[in-house]
Amino acid sequence: MKYHFSGFHYDTQQKILKYGSQNIELTKKNHTLLGYLLSHPQQLISREELIDQVWQGRVVTNNTIDQCILKLRKVLNQCHEDEYIESVYGQGIRFLSAVDLQNTIPTTAPKRNNQMFLMGFFLLAFTVLVGYLLLSKQHYNATEVLNSTIVSQQSFQANLPIKSAKDDWLLDGGSAYLSYLLHLYHNINLQKTSRNKGSATQKPSIVLDLMRADQSKQQFQVILYQQLSASNEITSYHADLSLSSNDKNLAQTQIRTNQLTLLIPQIADWVAQLDAAETPQQVIDQNVFTQNEQALLNYFRGLMTEISGNSEQALEYFNTAVESDPDFKVAWYEMAIALRKQADPKKAISVLNAIDSEDQWLAFRVAVAKGITYNMLNDSKAANQAYEVALQIGKATNNSTGMVAIYINQAILFSDMNLNEEAEQRLLLAIELTDMASQPRRYGSIMNNYSKVASRMNNLPLAIEKSQAAIEAYQIAGEVRYQMHAKSRLADLLFLSNEFSQAELLIKESLSYAEQINNRGSISSNRTKLATIYQNTGRFALAVEQWQAVIALETELNTFDYIPNVYYWLMRLHLAANNTDQATMVLSLI
Repeated sequence: MKYHFSGFHYDTQQKILKYGSQNIELTKKNHTLLGYLLSHPQQLISREELIDQVWQGRVVTNNTIDQCILKLRKVLNQCHEDEYIESVYGQGIRFLSAVDLQNTIPTTAPKRNNQMFLMGFFLLAFTVLVGYLLLSKQHYNATEVLNSTIVSQQSFQANLPIKSAKDDWLLDGGSAYLSYLLHLYHNINLQKTSRNKGSATQKPSIVLDLMRADQSKQQFQVILYQQLSASNEITSYHADLSLSSNDKNLAQTQIRTNQLTLLIPQIADWVAQLDAAETPQQVIDQNVFTQNEQALLNYFRGLMTEISGNSEQALEYFNTAVESDPDFKVAWYEMAIALRKQADPKKAISVLNAIDSEDQWLAFRVAVAKGITYNMLNDSKAANQAYEVALQIGKATNNSTGMVAIYINQAILFSDMNLNEEAEQRLLLAIELTDMASQPRRYGSIMNNYSKVASRMNNLPLAIEKSQAAIEAYQIAGEVRYQMHAKSRLADLLFLSNEFSQAELLIKESLSYAEQINNRGSISSNRTKLATIYQNTGRFALAVEQWQAVIALETELNTFDYIPNVYYWLMRLHLAANNTDQATMVLSLI
């Protein structure tokens, strides 16, 4: 197939990417990732799906996936800057560019006649297939409000600007700054932050889930936008604020200011003042954020650019921010993150090690970033030491959400080191801090990782039990896609336990969902599993039907490197059924 997008031309059969007449080099895994994204444009693709379709179900770390995505973004942006791959926090990625398709795939696989090649190929294919089956097995000073006003009213104006891309940077930077400011208030526990980039009918907003000291839950919505002059210069910033509890509106207001350094602090101050007893704690480090307008502006824009995947441009913004204010520590921190995403972990570590702050909000993030970066450098000991520092800060600040994330990262780290018992202990600690009823999605993620660890410990009954728990959690969370991936994993485990009937039911359910959302890669994967079950249970005609469907799908997807494996299994099937003529015919197609 040939795909055309944003001036690029990609031939999946020849594995050639061009921008105009320029040939663009990609790694083998980036070829696979780009091909899959182009075949699923505008679709939200979860990490589980990426693991299943791009990494073929192998055990990979989040770092591996992130770096593959970031390298592809960097290559594309070096040719033409644009937002090609959107990261949807906690859900996955989406290919944004419009894609045109020209089908140039032949209907049959090419024939080869070299007998020695065939013998070597079958030996290699058998080894690969056996391996495949086993693997399947910062506070605000109120005296500074000289150039701003707060306007309270019962309802907001209906003619305020609708979403524009020019406002996205306010959301991305504002959510990070708000998270820091709200941690200064002991009575406020920020549980979740969501950035909702608007549509034609909905304004962009930040939504924060809060819990007060009395355990009452509240939701805080912030709509941010800017006013531009005729010459396209910013004249003022605006925020529409509303606070609610159990869908009941508690308060709302509007804020208008001409300084970005005042806007976000006023927003946090308004939330805190709704509780008369609320007072902020002392600011330990005045340099976590900045009072320099240009530095903060570039920091916000750098965050937006980094989130969109252009870490190279983000690095320029962060450099400009620290040039305006060399003591701006969060900007230095984000610079380190951008360096890591630019595949320069050594420089990233140097920057992170230079950030010295007693502010626990920042210190926690720096420690986590060190852990991830040392892991990229294959320094497992230093990575775990950094994670332990983050854990101590998490315990001191009662940051249970952060602690759970660290425990999961440690589990993955230990699992990669084949220290599966240690990985299991970290997951057990994460479970103690997580409740399936109130945090089902997080619980499901823990159980899913637990299942992988148990499988690597060759404890199939435990792996099956944890996969079943992950499915239940995702059902409660209403996460159908994650639920289906968990069911597909459970089917693999049941297959290894020779529980073919239950595995078949789960695969058929997963196949039905894949067909419903038209995920052709998942359809092919599930049909492969069905064919294998049919073949292992003597239902050869049904197996042939599934293998033929897989060949058609893989030909359509242009994944010719997989098709010979299918022919190999077909040949074995015909031989098992004493159908030598059919086996010979299949052999001739390879």
